[in-house]
Amino acid sequence: MEYNQIEGIDIMTIKELRNLTGLSQSKFAKLFNIPLNTLQRWEIDYRKPPGYVVYMITELLRYKGYVKDEDNTELWDGNKKSE
Repeated sequence: MEYNQIEGIDIMTIKELRNLTGLSQSKFAKLFNIPLNTLQRWEIDYRKPPGYVVYMITELLRYKGYVKDEDNTELWDGNKKSE
């Protein structure tokens, strides 16, 4: 997994988050009101979303129940990932 960081906390990429939900690109984009082409560019690393956007999407996925705490705990435990 590829991780980005926000204030020392490791976070997953948008593509990894979407894959956890099992949603298609179209449904994921619609869920967060993100233009589909923007999501596609983020997923192929043509552009990178701001870290706060990834963080907020992750929190919303947790709130909506798409990402369960047991799957997400390692992402938000505040510890750096060992290589």
